[in-house]
Amino acid sequence: MIVDEEKLRSHFEGDEEMIADLIDIYVESYPDIMERLKRGIAEKDFKEIELQAHTIKGVLLNFFAVELVEVAAKIEVLGHKESDADISTLYEVLELKISKVANEVKKIFGVDSSE
Repeated sequence: MIVDEEKLRSHFEGDEEMIADLIDIYVESYPDIMERLKRGIAEKDFKEIELQAHTIKGVLLNFFAVELVEVAAKIEVLGHKESDADISTLYEVLELKISKVANEVKKIFGVDSSE
């Protein structure tokens, strides 16, 4: 499981309406953030890489998706250091798993949301 269910439930005190709103915002925003990150990587625009990795890290923190937060943090650091070592591999890990976050949270809370 990508999402830490226990921490998520505790943090939001089981407020399913808030969770549903958060999922909707997540589903709307993460594809654009990921696209900007991908473009930054392709163009070796390290400031953009750092910014977008930081942004997605913050979004993922809302769901206590620690594994992906750590991946985003590594990308952010590489952007800050202006290094592209392993950045494509890290991006692929993030891209592969990021869409699963919303699905997990929907399952946990039984939230119906169009994705």
